[in-house]
Amino acid sequence: YKDRRVAALEQEIVTTKVEAQAMLEEREATNEELQVANEEILSSNEELQSINEELETAQEEIQATNEELTTLNQELSILNEQVKAARDYADAIIETVREPLVVLNADLFILRANVSFYQTFHMIATQTEQHYLYNLGNGQWKNEQLRTLLEDILPKNQSFQNFELDVTIPTIGHRTMLLNARHIVYEQGRDPLILLAFEDVT
Repeated sequence: YKDRRVAALEQEIVTTKVEAQAMLEEREATNEELQVANEEILSSNEELQSINEELETAQEEIQATNEELTTLNQELSILNEQVKAARDYADAIIETVREPLVVLNADLFILRANVSFYQTFHMIATQTEQHYLYNLGNGQWKNEQLRTLLEDILPKNQSFQNFELDVTIPTIGHRTMLLNARHIVYEQGRDPLILLAFEDVT
């Protein structure tokens, strides 16, 4: 019986040693897994840190871009106000001048006329604006020499003064007119225009 008891105890010791060895190996494997997991976490933390730094840099760049855009918008707003002021100034001059005036584009269509023009020639805006100069009234402004002078103003940056023209205007009859024209920049960034003035010297 004693021998069997000893044998049983020895077997238990062997089994316990095997189990302990297995537990040690399992613990070592777990430790290795934990080590790998820790390394992955460290690597992930480094990547997150790098991403955060990139995001901070991008945010700073966006902030700088926004500040630049804000500055540009303010400058553009100031320029728009200056352009509007310049246009209002030009409009005021055109309307104040006692001579009849029209503003023509490069194709000699009338973009606008002043009050004096409408009063002198007894016309209204719907008969004048966006109409071809030579189609006004009974075509009294059709004149080859005048056409040549006007068509040379913009491409050659020229002007002319005191061009005399005898015309018969349906609303006021026969008149001798002196015409003066020059190119103008009416609005910044747009094509230059022609300012044409009429003086009745009948």
